Amino acid sequence: MTHSQHANTLIASGPAADTRTPRSPLGTPPADQENGPGLPGWIARRLTDVHEDEEGQLSILSLVVLLTLVLSLCAMVNVVHAVRGKLETQNAADGITEAAATQMARGMNAITAANHLIGEMHALTILYHALGGDDMEEGNSSDRTPTKVRTAVTTFYQLARATTSTAPDFLRPRTETYDDGFDKDIVVEAAIGKSRLHLKNVGAYAYEVHAGAGGLYLLGEIVPYIGPLIKIYAGIIMGACRAFEEEGLAEWKVLNAMEDVASFGALKLAITTVRDKVLKVVNLYSNAARFTVPLRMGEVVDETAKYHDVDGSLFPNFKSPTYPLLQLPVVAEQETFPKNEVWKSQLARAAVPWVHHWRLPMLQFGEDALWLSRFKAYYVEFTQSDIIEMTTRAKENGIQLLIMKDLDVLEGNKGEEKWSYSNGSKRAEELFAIVGFAQHERREIAAPRFFDSPHKDGFGAFAQAMIYNANQTTRGSGTETVQAQIGWDTLNFAETRVPEWKGGADPKPGKDVEVSYYRDRAPEPKVVLNWKPLLVPTTRIEDAARWQFGDIRKLLDRSLLDKPAARTH
Repeated sequence: MTHSQHANTLIASGPAADTRTPRSPLGTPPADQENGPGLPGWIARRLTDVHEDEEGQLSILSLVVLLTLVLSLCAMVNVVHAVRGKLETQNAADGITEAAATQMARGMNAITAANHLIGEMHALTILYHALGGDDMEEGNSSDRTPTKVRTAVTTFYQLARATTSTAPDFLRPRTETYDDGFDKDIVVEAAIGKSRLHLKNVGAYAYEVHAGAGGLYLLGEIVPYIGPLIKIYAGIIMGACRAFEEEGLAEWKVLNAMEDVASFGALKLAITTVRDKVLKVVNLYSNAARFTVPLRMGEVVDETAKYHDVDGSLFPNFKSPTYPLLQLPVVAEQETFPKNEVWKSQLARAAVPWVHHWRLPMLQFGEDALWLSRFKAYYVEFTQSDIIEMTTRAKENGIQLLIMKDLDVLEGNKGEEKWSYSNGSKRAEELFAIVGFAQHERREIAAPRFFDSPHKDGFGAFAQAMIYNANQTTRGSGTETVQAQIGWDTLNFAETRVPEWKGGADPKPGKDVEVSYYRDRAPEPKVVLNWKPLLVPTTRIEDAARWQFGDIRKLLDRSLLDKPAARTH
């Protein structure tokens, strides 16, 4: 037997002796694939035998596993899609609400700034008017000197000139002090006019004493022995009178210069324009903000919603029907006040700190250079009285500053509004809080034949924001001489010692009060515009929901507005 014959015999007697045709899971293989692709025939037949009794099961299981994986992936995609949609919609609601609240806070800061601008310009008109009053502004030329005073000055001057006729010239009253000073007309009122009248009275008294000393000097010329002593004594008195007369003339000339500057046409025109025109324009801007700011808030809502690709709305709203309408928490101050209560008006309180501080240089000048005429005391007197007078006129002219709602300064004070107490939180929400809504249209989901969309009307979200003032507030901190430290206001003074009108009055009328007294009570006013927006837990959703329309209303109607859950916005 040859070697090849032996091999064939081994193969024939081996496993190939089984004459059954191998099968694949899909059926009987073709004859040309009996031995499998690239595998020895006996190995292919062994692999086939392993699954001989499991025909078709491998393909079904694979399909089930594959389908499960695909559906799981679709479920994950839908979950991610839903979570992302909710987060984006909530972010949009937050953005809409905060953007609107930011505009609201900016509006309050703009009103506060306008109030201060009005207060500062009003203070300038008061300081100007306190110099010469209406006569200076109107160009009066009539003499305001009382007849009694004019007669006294003239009579005592002539008498003094007569009784000192034998005295040396340096002891006699100079004609210049009379002609260029005490005999001049007083054509203005207020501090300059009152100071001049005081100088005339001083001049009349000085001439009277001068005349008496002149008579004593004449007596010394005829009295033996002690006559020279009498003349020396009389000369000392005449010298003192001459010094007062010269000082009176010098101060009269200074007052002339002040009047000339104040009466300068350009300055007078500037002041009257500010008082009669500019104040009205700024006040008109401030009052217009009550309407323009809510409109701008609506525009910002639309712009922010467009950026986030959602439908946005706001409560309260100014452009669509809601109750209440969207408003700033301010109202125009009442026009009339009792005369003794005008100092409580917002216009007076806006001007007083600036009047008291800006008058300090004039008071110091009066103390240093115009002490005989008592200009310092008269300027204090007339700046104080003109705060009341000019404020009353301005309010009659239509200048009504905006104040916080529910503030009644005649019955209470700042910081005592009903919304500032714990039991007034509902009112505080109405004034300072807004609710914003965002609604995103329904999005397509993966595998819609297997998964139903829970968001048939899209995604909806809401958020609440409020405006607040970050300045310090101390209820009850106000007195008759110091304004209350209240942040939630339309003045926003930062100082803790902002003076009230009464804080700048002369404590000792008729006596000399040093400027340091007024300086200590009139620090430079500082203003901090500090209205800010803040996202807060949602407490107005029930009121807001009933004024929503469209798809967002459908979402809200189907949702359980559980307060604890809703307050997390």
